[in-house]
Amino acid sequence: MRKILPLLACLGLLALGSAGSAVAFSDHIVLNQQLNGNSTFSWQHNLPGDFNPSVDTITSATLSINALANGVDVLLAENSVLIGTLLGPPTQRWDYSSMDFTKDGFNIKNIFASTNVGDKLDISVLAFGQSLALTDSTFTMEFTQGGQGGGGAPVPEPATLLLLGSGLSGLALWGKRRKTA
Repeated sequence: MRKILPLLACLGLLALGSAGSAVAFSDHIVLNQQLNGNSTFSWQHNLPGDFNPSVDTITSATLSINALANGVDVLLAENSVLIGTLLGPPTQRWDYSSMDFTKDGFNIKNIFASTNVGDKLDISVLAFGQSLALTDSTFTMEFTQGGQGGGGAPVPEPATLLLLGSGLSGLALWGKRRKTA
């Protein structure tokens, strides 16, 4: 039993992983804008102040735009969400996957490839010849912080714990052999 406890302690150190510092962010904007004909409306969403695109890793990012077509009875229809894919560089534009209204968001992770610290997310909606009422827009993002400054790639936590555990195990074995010799 006495020999098993140090072994279990070392295995516990190897198996124990520390959770990354995941940061959740949300920015909600009330729009209340009426678009008629081929009119366009643009706005900006804030990005987290502590978000550094060069070292942080985005785990998820969504943008939901609630809109209502004016030709629909407001009492019978619920607000819907325009969906599509926001294309990454070089176009960086929102490509509709469907002209229908659905209740899902869309993934916008690729847009951050050319984003700098302090930038805002620019959004534009074109009405495409129909009347459209934009009610609100919600941008959500979850990311893990990769470190301070723009240094090299961060060291993954499991590898760090594996190195620490193997080093401690080696020291324990070396100390035990030294005592018996």
